[in-house]
Amino acid sequence: MAKLAPIIGAFVAGLALARTRESERIARELKPVGHLFIPVFFLQTGIAADVSSMVRPSVLGLAAILLVVAVVSKMVASVGLIGSPGDRILVGLGMLPRGEVGLIFASIGLKEGVLGGDLYAALILVVLLTTLVTPPLLRARLVQMRTRTAAVPSTPTPVPSGGWLVVESGHVVLRGTPPAHQALHVAMQAAVLAAGARRVVASWTGSARSGPTTFSAGMQPPRRSCSRSSDQGR
Repeated sequence: MAKLAPIIGAFVAGLALARTRESERIARELKPVGHLFIPVFFLQTGIAADVSSMVRPSVLGLAAILLVVAVVSKMVASVGLIGSPGDRILVGLGMLPRGEVGLIFASIGLKEGVLGGDLYAALILVVLLTTLVTPPLLRARLVQMRTRTAAVPSTPTPVPSGGWLVVESGHVVLRGTPPAHQALHVAMQAAVLAAGARRVVASWTGSARSGPTTFSAGMQPPRRSCSRSSDQGR
């Protein structure tokens, strides 16, 4: 009635059903139906693709343009990570795959006549290529980051008086560069001092990959002692 695409309409219907008392029963009974029809849907999507058209120069040229747009747009989107701990290139590569949702909208477009055969074949190629190239690209980037971190080790600083962490203006601040093997210990101390440590702590903890990390029971914060009567009162 709302004239929505089937995938959006089904999702909205699911949101509405999730608020009912029968949501668990409906989900349980729909699961075997999904196991049957979801593979059938993607089987139909594959059958609708003309494999012979994928090797035509016009289709390959269009797929190359769409692939460049797909890759560049995701890498540009990763710029939103500026100011946060993490590798922007790694995040951009992780967003590259155009998977099931891309196939669904492509098949809807073909069925409704919005997409022609050449454009549909080009979109299928883009979905396949972005899905296949992402794992090796992620692995290469992770190896590069690990090698770079190992090649330029950080020089630990002596333990400051009062410890590695200090609370300033309601924030937990990391003082200096602790040894790599104390990464977990310092992170747990920061968690005790505040609900969320400052980003500098998270960034350093994520980059400290060399050396073992341990956290013994002696490093845990002391528990508050309570009398038996107060325990019973609570």
